Amino acid sequence: MLEEACILLDMDRNIASMRLTPCPGPAKEDPLYNPSKVWKVLTDQDDMMFTYQATLWRRVDYYAFFKYLVIGVQRDYPDAVTVEQKRHIALNVNCAEVKYGQNLLKRQSGNFVLHLAYPRAGPWSNAVYLCPFPYRPTAIVRGKLEDFAKELGKREGFPVAF
Repeated sequence: MLEEACILLDMDRNIASMRLTPCPGPAKEDPLYNPSKVWKVLTDQDDMMFTYQATLWRRVDYYAFFKYLVIGVQRDYPDAVTVEQKRHIALNVNCAEVKYGQNLLKRQSGNFVLHLAYPRAGPWSNAVYLCPFPYRPTAIVRGKLEDFAKELGKREGFPVAF
């Protein structure tokens, strides 16, 4: 899949990014990228067009997004003048992955830029394991170990005490 992603990026200039980890949320009838019929096209309805998770990017598009993001933050948060305030916005607000950044990316990308993602195999939470690049990013939610993490620990033979 990684080789295919690189080939598709080389072949189609309209592809800006290819998310390697499965899309969040249940699988449904989403538009697929025609040449491969594997990759899901992320639309303006998707709230994860940008993620810091494993994603291949065309460098010029990645740079353009972050330049647009910095300009947007400077415009929309003019009172953030100290280094600490800027750090708070950059680290605590995580403006690239939240709705703010997603909306900027959608606006900046326009209609002819494609953001693709490997589709999730199904609606169940462990469907993310059925992907060439499986992941489980959040094992503890609000101080509670998620059931899948307990199951994973038991299956893989490492102690989980929570």
